[in-house]
Amino acid sequence: MPGACSQGQQVISQHDEKPELGRLQVDSACLSVADGWIWDMPVYADQIRPAKLVLAALSTMVLEDLGPQGGISWWRDLDAPRSILIADYLVGLTHSTASNLEQTVMHRDKLKSAWTTEGMRLGARIRAGQGKPEMLSQLTDQDQNRSVEIDAHLSGFFRATGSVLDTLVGLIVGTAGLATPLVRADWAIVRKSADEKKVKTFLTGTDGGRRAQLDLLERVRVLAADGGDWLDWTLDFRNTQVHRATRTTLMMRDPKRATGIVNPLPRHPAQTEGESLAITYSRAIEEAMLTEDALDTLNFIFHHLHELTVQVTRLCVNVWQTRRDDPVLIAQPSKQWPKLLQGDQRHFAGAVPDGRLPRGNTMLVGPEGAMRLQRGLFLDEHRRTWQRWLNEDAEESQASSPK
Repeated sequence: MPGACSQGQQVISQHDEKPELGRLQVDSACLSVADGWIWDMPVYADQIRPAKLVLAALSTMVLEDLGPQGGISWWRDLDAPRSILIADYLVGLTHSTASNLEQTVMHRDKLKSAWTTEGMRLGARIRAGQGKPEMLSQLTDQDQNRSVEIDAHLSGFFRATGSVLDTLVGLIVGTAGLATPLVRADWAIVRKSADEKKVKTFLTGTDGGRRAQLDLLERVRVLAADGGDWLDWTLDFRNTQVHRATRTTLMMRDPKRATGIVNPLPRHPAQTEGESLAITYSRAIEEAMLTEDALDTLNFIFHHLHELTVQVTRLCVNVWQTRRDDPVLIAQPSKQWPKLLQGDQRHFAGAVPDGRLPRGNTMLVGPEGAMRLQRGLFLDEHRRTWQRWLNEDAEESQASSPK
């Protein structure tokens, strides 16, 4: 319905004829490159506005270069389907980086509120029990639920932080044209770039292009080192929370703090709790734990993470502009997208395997999302084109695979 969409909103129609294909059409009158995804920011987003602005700028640059015939217009040596998928994924990475950074704010703020309540409740139990230890174990249902919420938000903060770091590396790989799979990019790539032998495997292009890539990676390592060892400590703690046995939560009463308690985090999160306590020499708590409240630690991490996001994204904007001005400098490597269909397809059909989505329904996307669908050739009029590309790529992969 031409002219019917409002600013920041795009109508995508799902027609009745072939609902199994999810027919998608878009009203081109409503298309525009706009940073609608940063409008009407909620409170959490206000705290990461500088990062969201520069991420939106990078997203817009990539979308503007995504030509109507498919692919980045100045990537001349890369086939159209890979060019489309890499560019579309880069746009998605800008959104994911902003979303995860916003989630760190949410988890931190929820933790502050929960720990404040926890401190008040702990103080009340201490006063009621007049020092009797058994009173501290008399927990209400709300107390038990709050303990679960605290653990969840603490894990969520570090999960989101790790995700920000990984998506930032994806932006580095994609914008700088590094020769490594884009979807699997993580912070290990930045670490490897400090090794002269390992970094050579990532570099592509002319001598000038390789210098630009090395310069970007070096600048990222310098930025990440600002503030000390916080980044590696953070990744260690994320891995502990996600993959390993969790550590004991310590609470110490401190009437001087607004929360009423101190919750120190482990000093060596890569170690198990037993290891960390076993190697202490005199005072196990002070040697095994950071001597500060967890909120102070989280605030420090968030500050450096936000600044890192802003600065790294600016570097990505700069390298994208440099490459745009001189496309011969770095050729976008096909190694970033080894095969078109990378994700495995599963047989799980959901809780209602024979269910169907409503017919004749509509969904709303922002103007940027509408452009991604159109420029990525993901609408129905181009579905046969994608089927041809996927079939050809599958045949090439099968032919080149070892017998």
